[in-house]
Amino acid sequence: MSDFRPEPIPPQTPQNGVSDTASDKLTDVLSPRDEIRQLIATNEGRLGDVYRLLEEGLTAEQIAERLNVATQNFVYTYRYQIEAALDGKTTSGAVLRRQAVGALNSLRKRGRGVLSPEGFRLLQANISAVESGGADSDPAAEAEADIQEEHSATLTLAELTGVPGIYAFSYG
Repeated sequence: MSDFRPEPIPPQTPQNGVSDTASDKLTDVLSPRDEIRQLIATNEGRLGDVYRLLEEGLTAEQIAERLNVATQNFVYTYRYQIEAALDGKTTSGAVLRRQAVGALNSLRKRGRGVLSPEGFRLLQANISAVESGGADSDPAAEAEADIQEEHSATLTLAELTGVPGIYAFSYG
């Protein structure tokens, strides 16, 4: 997987030069893509955590350690979701695609009233691209990708053997 490093988010400057945090929106001076980046960066969930740590330049292993997670595989899932939100990146894996669509739909809900119409349209277009990403794929390639995802989950379970904790896995 590519070494994802988000571009720094430009600081927001209100158009009137006076900061009023209650009325500031993400749309003051940001491009539609940067609005989405800011929406992800302010996400209080794991997606936002991973984004902010990637922005700091941490590796997947360092992120897992910082977030007190036994394995680093989850970082790749969130990295894909970030790339899907920003650029409409598609995958041939059905499970990863469904997870990304769910995460992007949550972003879309959070973005209502926060993103500009252009930012909202870009996010919607990226969601559509991800949703249709498997439409033109080869069924054999999709099956292979699903097998690889299942194998990765099996390896994760093997890595966790003997590690105390509570684990939750979703298989679609």
